[in-house]
Amino acid sequence: MNKILIVDDDDFALEYQINTLSGHYEIETASSGEAALERVNIFQPDLVIMDIQMPGISGYEATYSIRQAGHQIPILFLSNLCSIEERLKAYDSGGNDFIAKPAEPTELIKKINTLLSYAQQTSSDADEITIQALSDIASLGTIIQFYKQTQQCRTFSQLANAIFQTTRSFGLRTSLTFRVNREEVVFFDNKILNNIDVSLLSSLKSAKRIMEFGSNRAAFNWQYCSLLVKNMPSNHSKSGVMKDYLAYLMDGIESCIIRIMTEISLNNALTNYKDKNAAIKSGVVNIIDNLESELNQVFATFELGHELSQQTETQLLALIERAQKNADSLMETSYEIESELQDILEHINDAARDV
Repeated sequence: MNKILIVDDDDFALEYQINTLSGHYEIETASSGEAALERVNIFQPDLVIMDIQMPGISGYEATYSIRQAGHQIPILFLSNLCSIEERLKAYDSGGNDFIAKPAEPTELIKKINTLLSYAQQTSSDADEITIQALSDIASLGTIIQFYKQTQQCRTFSQLANAIFQTTRSFGLRTSLTFRVNREEVVFFDNKILNNIDVSLLSSLKSAKRIMEFGSNRAAFNWQYCSLLVKNMPSNHSKSGVMKDYLAYLMDGIESCIIRIMTEISLNNALTNYKDKNAAIKSGVVNIIDNLESELNQVFATFELGHELSQQTETQLLALIERAQKNADSLMETSYEIESELQDILEHINDAARDV
């Protein structure tokens, strides 16, 4: 049975969590941050549920101290303080996820099981995985394989899967966001929504290109994508090499995003062209048919051997002029299609220059 340490100075909150979780896990409690540091060493929990506001050191400080002591166990923040700023502080101190009080029992248990499962999958030391992955031949081969994979990607979901396959081969835990068509699309390598990651990725739009922060965390920000890495190598030289490889990865991501956006734009333009072209053809046929019908009506009233009257001549000219205007209107539609295609070509050229 997995062991969970609950850290909270509120007796009611402790009792609620104990009643909710005791049937599923072995439970130990601490009523302060200082006590939590002692319990972690003695109880050796598989996961910690951490409150933020407590007497003495805060939940942030306790979490930071736990990480500084070398413990990599998942830490789930459970607090009334749930603003974006507080969530980011929780993440920066070394927290893995955040739930606002009061938490629904099913949601709380689901979060705990997800964190426990993910921790077991990645329990091997990240630096050992990195040492294997960072041999020049293996790492460059991984990047080259990613570039090949991106040629088969036709959707952003396929691209995200290819990215996570690559980052997992480096032993990294990651989340990412694509910024396309003025929208942000967020993906998680474990496919589980993480509110802290969502908030942090959203705030990275104006951040510098490569940013390091917190406990072995880093963010890579290109024009159309931000990649959040949660467990960069702790060794400085290894971290530097990993950043170089991830920069190569980001260049490939950027190129693939541009290609996917271009393909989508072209497909939409071609579909629009086909629809409008069909409408133009149909419109031309209707103009000719209508003109023919109206001319027949005029000629039916015309007596052979007589010259055209002023009224008849005016009527014929009006029919021809109206047909000409309708034809001009259809031609304007064709010019619009041409303009749309030209805009796409300019976008492709601009994107190529940016890359």
